[in-house]
Amino acid sequence: MQKQENPIPIIYSRILLDLLAEHGLHASAILRGTGVELSAVADPEYKLDIKQQNAIYENALSVSKIQGLGLMDGERILPTHLGIVGYAIQTSTNLRQALKLLVRYRPMVGSLVDYQLRTENETTTLAFTNTSVHNSLRRYVLEEHIASIDRILKLITGNRFHATKISFDYPEPS
Repeated sequence: MQKQENPIPIIYSRILLDLLAEHGLHASAILRGTGVELSAVADPEYKLDIKQQNAIYENALSVSKIQGLGLMDGERILPTHLGIVGYAIQTSTNLRQALKLLVRYRPMVGSLVDYQLRTENETTTLAFTNTSVHNSLRRYVLEEHIASIDRILKLITGNRFHATKISFDYPEPS
């Protein structure tokens, strides 16, 4: 097996497939044409490449037609899904340290988005600077990441985290 650059753990697809199953959609429809067998979804060690992850997301969006799917999916991601990086984030002494760890070890968690952390005075900004997905998936992936980071930070702070501003470079849904 060829070593993949920044392989993506199957857990993220499993979370999405579980969500879609709740809406009556079978995993086989989502995995069709991806090169991923249904049995792989149950293997916690299985890794996807970017092409496979993109195909899963494209199929999910095409088959489901669920508005806000990225947000719904991201809200289900827990620190434990990030492996050792999630543990490190949970043991951080403050939010800034947690975000620094997330940015530094992003490739280890299989993120499809690059992060940049900027601090000015008392304000810390987490910017999503690039995605490894097709343009048609960009919105889904950004919303999934924002929702997951929001959920994880709220879990580790006891709901004391509140973003003061979230902005996108695409229009609001109509």
